[in-house]
Amino acid sequence: MNSVGYIALLRNNPNFRCLYIARLISLLGDWFSLLAVLALLRSIGAGTATDFGIALILKSLPVLIATPWAGYFADRYSRIKVMVWSDILRAVLVALFFLVLVFPATTLVYTLIVLQALVATFFEPARTALLPDIVSDEELTAANALGATTWSAMLTIGAALGGVFTEFFGWEWALVIDIGTYVVSMVFLLFIQAPSRVGITGNVSSENWIAFSYMRRHIECWTLVLVKGGWNLVGGVTLMLTLLGEGTFSMGGKMILGVSVLYAARGLGTGIGPILSRYLTQSKPKRMESFIGYGYLCGAVFYIPMYWVDSIGYAIILIILAHIGGATVWVFSTIRLQQTLPEDIRGRIFAFEYAFWTIMFVLSTYSYSFLSDQFHFDSRLLLSVMGGTLLIPFGLWQLRLVWLKR
Repeated sequence: MNSVGYIALLRNNPNFRCLYIARLISLLGDWFSLLAVLALLRSIGAGTATDFGIALILKSLPVLIATPWAGYFADRYSRIKVMVWSDILRAVLVALFFLVLVFPATTLVYTLIVLQALVATFFEPARTALLPDIVSDEELTAANALGATTWSAMLTIGAALGGVFTEFFGWEWALVIDIGTYVVSMVFLLFIQAPSRVGITGNVSSENWIAFSYMRRHIECWTLVLVKGGWNLVGGVTLMLTLLGEGTFSMGGKMILGVSVLYAARGLGTGIGPILSRYLTQSKPKRMESFIGYGYLCGAVFYIPMYWVDSIGYAIILIILAHIGGATVWVFSTIRLQQTLPEDIRGRIFAFEYAFWTIMFVLSTYSYSFLSDQFHFDSRLLLSVMGGTLLIPFGLWQLRLVWLKR
């Protein structure tokens, strides 16, 4: 497969360029708002690990409710329009967070988090399903690697800037910026011209069953759908990095700054991973599938030693290296699904994948927040335990490769 450069892809493909910029701007706002919501919760007296853990869970759990509809909408209607409406509604919901100035209740905050998550669920399956429609086969690997690097860059930049911004200017202005990013994202999405397609016409239940039946019959498909869920055995890492940044590795008493630095390390690792792995595999399908296993192993090898780390410098290095592996798992599983799935079921299969890794994220976050609050385990110990659990999907993936080779 011929290799396409990242600059050439952005320069020569205006549709991808608009999608890329829209997502870049939107992600920047997302990371601003995550830390802003943490500060908002603290401002109304909700500051425990469980409080923030609940916020993270509520940000993800509604996916399970919306997934059947999100995949169906992505395969039936214009995928661009689905994303545009998702941006519009999220901008409105973020604006409603300001009601907490009048009604300072965690119930209000949690309700808005749930509604925002429900609307957000429709965006990602539509975006992932749209990508093969606006890039060529030769561009697909570069497009996904660049997309993952963008996610990580916005995590790095957004978390760092968001932390500093929230610390000095308050969560209110951070949310204003988040609203603006959704508006800008929507404008760029409207410039995309996707090829015309015939959408599905059946009802939600029957069309989802058709997609599920396809997935069940093809081991190559359903094993790839489970890949991100395997990585999310460490889904609680967001919570643990937050606790580490506020406690063990706080910076001069500025708790949000410590969190920002650790989030940025995670983002740097996920930025390096796709570019490095694409270079090493040369975009060859069999190599990409092998590197999924190496990604799990990389996460385990570098998270297990976290228990013995006392310096934020060493912690940053380990987090970066672990998430080089995580990004490899994430990107290559997406590419292989995009390369092998029929166009008309793409949205629903990616929605199934989204639902599974969300379940794993919720279970991981809840379990580790419970262990932290009830038994007061050191966050570094819990990160080490998380790393050890990645050996399970690593072993299962090796069995999968052997099975398919036979």
